[in-house]
Amino acid sequence: MTDEIHDSYDRPALLRLAGELQGARVLDAGGGVGALSVELLRRQAEVSLCDLDARACAEADRILGAWVDVRCVDLTVLPWPYEDKAFDLVVMSLVLDLVGPLDCLSEVRRVLDPNGRCIVSLRHPGAYGSGDADSRDEVVETATSATTRTWYARSFSIWLNAFSSAGLHVRQCQEPVPPDGGDPWIVVFELVPRHA
Repeated sequence: MTDEIHDSYDRPALLRLAGELQGARVLDAGGGVGALSVELLRRQAEVSLCDLDARACAEADRILGAWVDVRCVDLTVLPWPYEDKAFDLVVMSLVLDLVGPLDCLSEVRRVLDPNGRCIVSLRHPGAYGSGDADSRDEVVETATSATTRTWYARSFSIWLNAFSSAGLHVRQCQEPVPPDGGDPWIVVFELVPRHA
């Protein structure tokens, strides 16, 4: 997906669901160069950002390092380098579609405060087709480069089962209409820790 889609569609949907964040401890997991982190800072959150791409992390650190804890982290390598219950909110903007095994969701649960939330945007299963292990390659364009990435088309049931297995409960699900109308391209989940 392009920067334009992030700017005009995905990011606004995430931020609407995030609401007021003053003083909240927020992890921007898979945050790239930090475009979402900038918006989180504007809402007066205490922001940490992690991403797999060392160049993206270096750029985020150069721009936001004075205000954001930036770390280069592979979300598939467990455990993540954060304390238990460290965050009030974890945001994942179109990241989980790029992750093969979804074991990282257990880390989301671990680093969330018991009263915390996770907001996840995904490619809408109805818009792109879905299957159990259906992986696809696509060119991902940013303002400065284009790379080929593998993403995984998953059905709603696969996502819901993965969230549940990780101890996360779906509080709400939204299917925002794209700026130009038409069927949704993304789905946004608000997840909360499931209490025993």
